[in-house]
Order: sequence, then C-alpha cells, then structure tokens
Amino acid sequence: MRILKITTVLAAAAMAISCNSTTPTAGGSSTAPTASTAPGATTAPTAGAAAVTVSDFKFEPAATTIKAGDTVTWTFKGPTAHSATSDDSSTEKFDSTVMGAGKTFSYKFMNKGTFSYHCIPHPTNMKATITVQ
Repeated sequence: MRILKITTVLAAAAMAISCNSTTPTAGGSSTAPTASTAPGATTAPTAGAAAVTVSDFKFEPAATTIKAGDTVTWTFKGPTAHSATSDDSSTEKFDSTVMGAGKTFSYKFMNKGTFSYHCIPHPTNMKATITVQ
C-alpha cells in the first residue's frame, strides 16, 4: 500500500514537471509558441519586454515601440484563431503560426527600425507595427 502511494506521488510530480517545461528554438531570437498557465491568463511585461493582445480581429496596441534587444509577447484571446506574422518586406522575420485562445508567442527584436506584421487568416484587416529604437 505504501509503495503504491509513493509511486502515485512520483508519477504526479513527473507529469507536473513535464507540463511546465519549455523547448527553446534554434537561433535564440524566437520562443516556441506556448500555452499560458490558465485560459485567459496573462503576465505583465517585464523590463525589456512588451505585450500585445490578439483578439476580436485586432492587435492591441496596433503600434508598439521597444528598444533593440527587447522581447514582444503576443497573447491570443477570443474564439477565433489568429497569427502574428512579419510582412514579407520586413527584415525581422517571425511567425507565431495560427494560434487559438490561451496561447502566447514571443520574439526578441535585435534590429532597429519599424516592422510591419499581420494575421495570416485575416491579412487585410489585422495589421500592426513594432518600432525598435
């Protein structure tokens, strides 16, 4: 009986650890899309970071200004799936892929300039910019 309880506790701990792990991507400039800890949960941006909410067919704010080396995190909300994808003309290339509510995507901007981006499923009405100073 005691061995069964210990095994159950160890299995639960292993599952909790694997659910909270992240997998970095090659190159170090973007972070793999991840789900937030709870539906609708967001975290406040820290120094060197900015936040954009993606919902209701808009990016909010539509214009974000950051410093070179800062990271922007897009938080996806609402019932419709969207993406945050750099325009073809952008020198900063990023693509969240199409994501649903509760997901986040982060990208670290290293170059100065103004970078336009859009939503792949809704490119005509979902556009925004990141200005890096």
